[in-house]
Amino acid sequence: MALTKSSNPVLSEKIFQTSRAEVYGETMTINGTVNKIAMLLFFVVAAASFTWGMVSVTSTGEITYSVYPWMIGGAIGGLILALVTVFKPKASPYTAPFYALFEGLFLGGISH
Repeated sequence: MALTKSSNPVLSEKIFQTSRAEVYGETMTINGTVNKIAMLLFFVVAAASFTWGMVSVTSTGEITYSVYPWMIGGAIGGLILALVTVFKPKASPYTAPFYALFEGLFLGGISH
């Protein structure tokens, strides 16, 4: 199978050859995929709800932004976990839930 050349490490030929060569004990199923997506979506929404609720309006109509440290932490943490997952794909079962939490922190703050 010929792939187009890319400098993106996620799309390199080596990644596809490695994943084809590995044999896992379980086969991917629709139910397993849906359950994992639902769990990760729950983490994103829960973390986003947390930071969304941190932005408040005072009685004088001023908006308080105590959410910035959480947003910056979520962005930096998400970037670090994304890089770890790209270069160590076997760690993805462990990094994916934390990545969803960090991205939820960032998305909730920036969405508000």
